[in-house]
Amino acid sequence: MNNSKENSARTLPVFLVFLAMGFGDVVGPMVGLAKDAFGISHFKAQLLASAGLIMFGVLSVPMGVLQDRKGKKPLLVAGLLIALVGLLIPMFAGMYGPKPQIAAVAVRVGDLAGGEGIGGRGTVDSVNEAERSITILTEGEGVKKHIVLAPDAAVSINGQSSTLSNVKVNDRVVVTFAATKFFVLLGSIFLLGTGAPILQVVGNPLIRLVSAPGIYSRNLTFAQAIKAIGSSLGFLLPPAAVWAFGLDWPLLFPIYSAILVLTLALNLPLSFPEPRDTGFKPATFGSCFSLLLRDRFVLMMVLGIFVYVGAEICFNAGVPLLVKEKFEIQSFGLLVSWSLFFLPILVGRFAGAAVLKKMAARNFLVLTTILSCCGILLIFTGIKVLAFTGIVIAGLGFANIFPLIFSITIDAMPQRSNEVSGLMVSAIVGGAVLPPIMGLVADKSSLQWSFVVPLVAVAYIVFLAVSNLRNQKVGAPAI
Repeated sequence: MNNSKENSARTLPVFLVFLAMGFGDVVGPMVGLAKDAFGISHFKAQLLASAGLIMFGVLSVPMGVLQDRKGKKPLLVAGLLIALVGLLIPMFAGMYGPKPQIAAVAVRVGDLAGGEGIGGRGTVDSVNEAERSITILTEGEGVKKHIVLAPDAAVSINGQSSTLSNVKVNDRVVVTFAATKFFVLLGSIFLLGTGAPILQVVGNPLIRLVSAPGIYSRNLTFAQAIKAIGSSLGFLLPPAAVWAFGLDWPLLFPIYSAILVLTLALNLPLSFPEPRDTGFKPATFGSCFSLLLRDRFVLMMVLGIFVYVGAEICFNAGVPLLVKEKFEIQSFGLLVSWSLFFLPILVGRFAGAAVLKKMAARNFLVLTTILSCCGILLIFTGIKVLAFTGIVIAGLGFANIFPLIFSITIDAMPQRSNEVSGLMVSAIVGGAVLPPIMGLVADKSSLQWSFVVPLVAVAYIVFLAVSNLRNQKVGAPAI
């Protein structure tokens, strides 16, 4: 009884860390929100996703080495603090709930030297001097874009300073942004992306440390379900804020900050004893990369994480755009996107924890990857019902891929868990590589056909899962 209470006292705060990890996934819905707010291309919008994930490739291996030497607790606290700073910065810049004001200049077409920058080109649909805003009907896209000018924004017409009242309906204008708020947002996501790999490197093996023997895969799957709740907030809170309070998506920042403060408060008093196998030397950069290059099993599993995270971020960012642009669902696009993709992931991870009581992790990996591929293929039909069904099926399939690959690898070599954890979390940088490729495909062909990028990624994981099962050997890695 006492051991059960002690394990719960340590496990529950760690599960809350996974909730905080999910905040990093706000980059998905933020791609669509930023595209609307700043009038940028698919490629530039997907760079936000890259900014949130690039540090996974830079920090994860050093953090794996550092935690092997210093322990998990200091890194856990550092990751939470860095993410908290990332959330506080936009709040100090005025982004905490109201629609963010963006410094802008409206110039009649032909008068702007040096191109559009970050902004939009189109025809003025309406002007509201009281709100200091204009709405333009964009060229090419043919959608209305509402633009709020900051108090210090200037308006220039024919190269001369002017007032907003001189911008008339049906004027063809170019709107350029000083982009201060855009770069504040970029910096915030970058810091969230700095804290997230630290939390991932520490959190995934930490679950094994606080779990009873034999249930690591199940507990990690459950922890990833908690993470999916954190990810879901990025989809659910913006429409809820508009509907209930008349606020906008920056409401995410104070809510996330409050949860991070609570997570810090609950984890600070805890200690995590880490038994060390004296037969192994402490991890180094050399030992990490030697393990990656010399062990084919580790290399293929790390690559599996790389392409999986890239595929999930592609869906995370692409589904809201597909719902809005292909199927023209405007008002509750984020809520629909969450229902189609993140709700199935959430349900799938809780269900996965139950399935793993009956099915071996390697068998489950084969099943869930094949399900993912079938779901993605339905999107290419272009038929709304089939495409939406495919997104749901893909979400159910995606739900357990990450924890399965991670736990199978850690269980195969627990004595090197810190090195393996660093390598596998560094592979999350795949989420920074694949979305811009998807964005380029969308710009060159269509948004629908850009889903070929996650399809190819998941096809590799099917190969990995089948090879893993076919070559399984008792007491040794499978590949």
